[in-house]
Amino acid sequence: MDEDWFLQNETAREWFDRVRILEREVSTLKAIIRTLKHQKIEYRIDQLHIESLEGILNIGISAYDEETQNEVLQELKHEKQSSEDESAN
Repeated sequence: MDEDWFLQNETAREWFDRVRILEREVSTLKAIIRTLKHQKIEYRIDQLHIESLEGILNIGISAYDEETQNEVLQELKHEKQSSEDESAN
């Protein structure tokens, strides 16, 4: 009986420690994402040598298909709304 309790307790402790590690990793990744969102991206299009101009020029985020593009746009809208809600509070 005591051995079973010890094994269960040890397993629970291992899972608890793993969850704490993962929470720290998530927190770190969120901080990195916030930093990346606030970085200014400068495009130096004037430095490109263009011999002919035809077709489509995609600058920034390009989605592989319309569904992916719509998902990205919805996510950006949701993030913008969330930040506006936080600013209002």
